[in-house]
Amino acid sequence: MDIREVKYGDLPLLAVKVSPSRYLFSPSDAGRMVSWQITMADDSIRDIFFSEISQENSIGNVGGKVFFNVKSMPISGFQDLNVEDLDFEKSDNGRNFVIFTVKNIENLPYLPRISYKLFELHFHLELALTNEGTLPIYWKPAIHFFVNLPWTEIPLGKHIAKGLAKKRLSIGDDMAVISSVKSSEKTSLELLNDGAIGFSKLRDNKIWVGTSNEEEGLSFIFGKKTQKSVCVLRKTETNDKIEVAFLSDLPTEDGSTVANLQNYIPVLPQKTETFSVEISAY
Repeated sequence: MDIREVKYGDLPLLAVKVSPSRYLFSPSDAGRMVSWQITMADDSIRDIFFSEISQENSIGNVGGKVFFNVKSMPISGFQDLNVEDLDFEKSDNGRNFVIFTVKNIENLPYLPRISYKLFELHFHLELALTNEGTLPIYWKPAIHFFVNLPWTEIPLGKHIAKGLAKKRLSIGDDMAVISSVKSSEKTSLELLNDGAIGFSKLRDNKIWVGTSNEEEGLSFIFGKKTQKSVCVLRKTETNDKIEVAFLSDLPTEDGSTVANLQNYIPVLPQKTETFSVEISAY
């Protein structure tokens, strides 16, 4: 594994090569994976994930991104923080591992860790939260990927999502569930023309997204906690590529789950909770 620091304008990035894959990270932005590229057998470069970096060096849609919201209860009442509020740094790297942790913040009762285990054609992403305080804390984790699909001239409508789930959801622009039906094993991505689609009550630990002939695509293999989440697919606004997200829950039409603490995952004192997924290009 070859690791080196690079820059995009004034934006410091971390480039990691595990041939034929090249991974690019933004350490300070919660360890975001800016891109994942694979050098193909004919020496062409395939961009698996994409990002949108503005001239001001700010990153919009970004290849692989973690989200979380944490509610803790200090003496003054609930403290509410998002991952974007925290400053991260690369804390360690070992054999095939790159790990990012939040910089020391006084009186922060929890320690987030974002770790990647990188291989030639797949990687494992884990978001972990350790409660270092004396009271329970509550978090809502999520992992998003901006996928440069399709990679060929086959239109997106000729692609499918394949996986076993009890429900297929129709989701509005505000990420609220509009309706649900019984899910089939294969779902045409033509449905994305009508809005986002989701899968809940997953019966397997794998969702595959790719061409309808199943010759080319990506596998998303869930960890224990992620399997209980909701998988959401939607088109990105700017380029008709797709976003694949794993969320701990979704709001209903009236948005009632947003403020409901029951929809957060409890992390007990001196315990660690993890949220993870493995992505494979074969």
